[in-house]
Amino acid sequence: MTHASLLLTSAVIVLLSAGCGKKDVRTTVAAGPGGSVQYTARGAGGETAQITAGGGAAQVKLPSYLPLYPGAVVESSMVASGGANTGNLVMFHTASKPADVIAFYKQKAAGAGFGSNFSNQSGDNMMFTAGKEGSEEGLQVVATPADGGASVQLTWTQGKKG
Repeated sequence: MTHASLLLTSAVIVLLSAGCGKKDVRTTVAAGPGGSVQYTARGAGGETAQITAGGGAAQVKLPSYLPLYPGAVVESSMVASGGANTGNLVMFHTASKPADVIAFYKQKAAGAGFGSNFSNQSGDNMMFTAGKEGSEEGLQVVATPADGGASVQLTWTQGKKG
């Protein structure tokens, strides 16, 4: 099982478990764009979580300051929202090295006014997190060597404090 498949399967299990026995959570599974599969859970308060896997996952909408890495092949994506806040995840593969991916996103984060919160490297595995002062906006990039390039998890949050 690939890293992306494992994470996607884990997310589906968590979402399914959250809905078990609760009448206030509605779940749907449907065919999505480009031959993908979409799993959606909706809470009574308007909270939603949606996972898209397969071909349509490439249609994930990233913020303008956070473009998809050049040449990336999207494997899966997930969006969760509640109130004024959203959390997003896109997993992709690239032929580039993890260090190149991290450097790309550090530059994009700095250009968008994000401050670096944490960077870590263990062997060739790398992680970077950043946030915006006074907001709920943040991002995390994890890049690990895979298939001659990198497997990447790009996570970001958007919203307002309060």
